[in-house]
Amino acid sequence: MTKVQRISHFISKLSLWQLWLVAFAPKLIWWLAVVLFGDASFTMYDSAQFQLLSENMLNHGEFSRSLEAPFFPDIARTPGYPLFLLPFVASSAALSVIALVQSMLAAFVPVMLFKAAKRLQLASAQFAFLILALDISLLLFMPLILSDGLFLILLSFLIYQMTKEKHHWSSYLLDGILLGALVLVRPIAMFLPLLFLLFLVAKPATRKGALLLLLGCVLFPGGWTFRNYKHFNTATVSSMSSNNLLLYNAANVYANNEGISFAKAQRTLAQEALEQFDWNNDKSASKKYISYCQERAMEIITSSPSVFIEQVGHSIAFYFFKPPRSYFDKVFELNYNYSPIDGLGAKGSLLSRLKTRLQPASAFSLVLSLISLVFNVLVFGLAVRGAFSLLKKHPQLALLLIGGALYFCFLSVFTATDARFRLPAVPFLALLAAAAPIRTRSTGSRR
Repeated sequence: MTKVQRISHFISKLSLWQLWLVAFAPKLIWWLAVVLFGDASFTMYDSAQFQLLSENMLNHGEFSRSLEAPFFPDIARTPGYPLFLLPFVASSAALSVIALVQSMLAAFVPVMLFKAAKRLQLASAQFAFLILALDISLLLFMPLILSDGLFLILLSFLIYQMTKEKHHWSSYLLDGILLGALVLVRPIAMFLPLLFLLFLVAKPATRKGALLLLLGCVLFPGGWTFRNYKHFNTATVSSMSSNNLLLYNAANVYANNEGISFAKAQRTLAQEALEQFDWNNDKSASKKYISYCQERAMEIITSSPSVFIEQVGHSIAFYFFKPPRSYFDKVFELNYNYSPIDGLGAKGSLLSRLKTRLQPASAFSLVLSLISLVFNVLVFGLAVRGAFSLLKKHPQLALLLIGGALYFCFLSVFTATDARFRLPAVPFLALLAAAAPIRTRSTGSRR
């Protein structure tokens, strides 16, 4: 029996709670390391905004990012993650406690995907478990006070739910509700239901289920869209995509054209946009802002399409592989004056840009990043191998899993790729890797 076979046999013999304990162990070690040796804040990027939204919901009954009255309703964020934070905010829980709870919930992700792989009768289900239990990016980002962790937990539960052998009407409705909940956690999931519906309507036996799934999908996002229409006179789930189009996608091109830093380009474009409208007296200001962002962004992008195409190509090349190099330094305060966003908009040759990004890094973060990079490459290689194997046996399932990974890749690569953008694609990569056949050493046969 080879080492791979022994690991597979060991994992298969574990109960659900034993699997959870194995998956939780590295997450607990990471959490303790951050608490004992790091900054223990578990905050990054938009963490403060999510906390503020929850505090205003609790204390003032308003979904707002205003620091004081009047509390202007927010259209950019969606309520999924702030609602999750609400009990913690109400109990004045420390951020480290929230991070620990998220880590505990995150430990169910490898368990659910392992069970899903077993239900799908994939050749190497233990690969799905090991990938999701040991992925360094997941260890880092799942406990953070950001929506990414909750999004991945719900996405994994959706995949687990949809792989049930028998699907009754209530199961399809629950699938749809989960998809709708994903949209309210992160609007990037807005078109994800179309991917699942495409495969449900292909079979006559599941077409009624597709209607129930669609009903569940529109339940929560539909209500939130109505709320936004009532407040802002625009039927949208979130203005974030338009905001990001200008302040990330176009800002990178603008920085290159003007010869300025990415941060300065962001500030300039944001100030220009905000000064266009009367935010206090015009109900349609947000609607006009969304249109302005789209038009201004396209004006900038079309002025230098080659820069934008290069940016997208760079992002595609690194999407499945990029390690969270700068985050290690931030968490352990090894180089806390360096922001990951500083690397965006960098110019020059690939070698000069690589040197610029590596110079501020500590040896510790470079070692962890190298391990993470090798791990990501191996996962991708297994996923490609599994995809070819699955296309021969179950082409519909293969296309669904490949489609899921490419869906998140496509919607994430129009700005400089961040390591956490890869997270939603990992469950699909893990299941594709679980379809990779194992070659035994003794006989050379595959199973």
